[in-house]
Amino acid sequence: MHTASATAVRPSSPSLLVVAALLAIGAGGILAQPGEPTALPLRGVTLSQQAPHQTSAFRIELPQGARLVLKARGSASAPSLELLGPDGASLALEPVSRGRMTTLRGLTAGASGSYTVLLTDGGLGGQLVLRTRTSWPGRSSAPLLDGLATLPLFSPGGLPVRLSVRAPKGSLVSGLTLLALLGPDGEALPTGGLALRRSRDGHLLRIGPVLLPAGSAQALLGAVPAPGTPVPELELHERVRFSRSARLR
Repeated sequence: MHTASATAVRPSSPSLLVVAALLAIGAGGILAQPGEPTALPLRGVTLSQQAPHQTSAFRIELPQGARLVLKARGSASAPSLELLGPDGASLALEPVSRGRMTTLRGLTAGASGSYTVLLTDGGLGGQLVLRTRTSWPGRSSAPLLDGLATLPLFSPGGLPVRLSVRAPKGSLVSGLTLLALLGPDGEALPTGGLALRRSRDGHLLRIGPVLLPAGSAQALLGAVPAPGTPVPELELHERVRFSRSARLR
């Protein structure tokens, strides 16, 4: 379990929580100078000996379309959770508390950027545990022209990406295969040993997991359409799982 310190902020000034986070240190709760929210580790954090109603701020980077679920548990009471968007505004999400557990779900990031998680003790102090589950499902499409289709994709970098490419149902396409993966610089990436799984009808190709450099990339696919049939549109579905923390009970 990962133990981390966090930037504590005054709960009485919610509009200034991001830009004026105060760290409680030393005996008697002496406050240091304002600081930025702490980067949130992918597997979450454990905070020990929180003061009653103390708020800690964490920063998490999300690409547009990412899905985020937060769960927090207090040793004595249920903590509260709030999520701020990249512009610092509070997002209209309703946390659900049960016992000593609080869950915040339902976020699909509307814009890429830095989101801020505000974790506040429930009033009795003690230990707080915060866990995250984040993923990024992407989708793109491109026509199959002269047996080739180039589909755009995105990678956060350093995390496994799973891809699936599908030909339309009813289309007469055969030989669906991955020809190349192109990195952000347009250079071909190594694909030797990459897991490729095809459906029995040949209309679905699963690729990966594969580690890609951060940024925009491309998948170059090849297939053979039946002569005289309409030009099919290949669809690429991408799933990036940023984290899946241990469950809180």
